[in-house]
Amino acid sequence: MKDEIIIGKLDLIIRLLRNIVFPREKVREIVVGKRRNVLNWIKVYNLCDGEYSKQGDIAKEAGVDEGDLSVELRRWGKIGIVFKVKNKEGDECYKAITYLDEKEE
Repeated sequence: MKDEIIIGKLDLIIRLLRNIVFPREKVREIVVGKRRNVLNWIKVYNLCDGEYSKQGDIAKEAGVDEGDLSVELRRWGKIGIVFKVKNKEGDECYKAITYLDEKEE
């Protein structure tokens, strides 16, 4: 119970800081880059919800190459738009700092 309260507070702090440092438009720009399959990569980013512990599951769900995903997750982690957390089962997962609308622009 105490861990859930701490995690909730940390999540709130991260969301507040995200608004200052990384507006959604900037995160979208980082995620999409110059890719053709924009919606697939937005889906990948949104699947970094702190629940998926296997990159292969995210890649399969979003329809992207697992190797490309691995590279991007490392890059996004260094930039600070995703971070590692542990899910309810204690497995390490990625957590995105925001949610991106799944639409092409």
